[in-house]
Amino acid sequence: MRVTLLGTGDATGMPAALCDCEYCEQSAPRRRPAVLVESGDTTVVLDIGPDLVDQLQQTETYQVDAFFLTHFHRDHADGLLGLLQTLRSGTETAWNGAGDAHSFDLHMTETATDHLRDSFDYFLDLLEPTWSPTGVSIGELEISPFAVEHMRPEYETVGFVVREGDRAIAYAPDMESFVDEPPATDIDLFVCEGSPFVGLNHGPADELSAAIAKLDADRTVLVNASEHARREHTHELEKNAQAAGAELGADFEEYTIQ
Repeated sequence: MRVTLLGTGDATGMPAALCDCEYCEQSAPRRRPAVLVESGDTTVVLDIGPDLVDQLQQTETYQVDAFFLTHFHRDHADGLLGLLQTLRSGTETAWNGAGDAHSFDLHMTETATDHLRDSFDYFLDLLEPTWSPTGVSIGELEISPFAVEHMRPEYETVGFVVREGDRAIAYAPDMESFVDEPPATDIDLFVCEGSPFVGLNHGPADELSAAIAKLDADRTVLVNASEHARREHTHELEKNAQAAGAELGADFEEYTIQ
């Protein structure tokens, strides 16, 4: 199972708009959080932010079996509009021979679908999202959601565990803590909220540290990072992540889970 960090930044992104500060000028770009997971002929993408087109182009990803959304905040969901335009205009991937079908599925909570309906009702004319609280199997992958604390109940924010056999990753880019117990105890890689340590704080650092410790993944990589927001350079964010018992993520970094 191959995992690629498509984005490791916060809602602002790096560099920030209209900013020429030393942190924006001297830091590598950080797109909004998303993860690409590949196994054999199966490809899924977790989160669908405004940088989606660039992220997929950079990784030469032209076929996706399914997209999964953690919650309907714009930095995680605005890439839906790019998918809509693809469905409308058509590509070799998006259209079948009949010219009226798409080749990917979209999974999001019912709450997120309600937000989508309120914001972009016309999207649902082309692609109706589905949701299974117990998870779904797609090719060789099993994808299961777990509830996290982040602006509930208005946003029913979740993370995802992706499994292939005895290999597993967890992804929760926006969270303060788990709503219930951690989703598993055998996680190889946890791509995790890191803003209390490497970005603009979403919540108490002690709560997040306790959640990371409970999950006890073999390797924890922090996203939601921003040199701009922290007024710190990348090497300083790396030290902050290490002090939290984790690593700082970087856009397009790849991990192979064996």
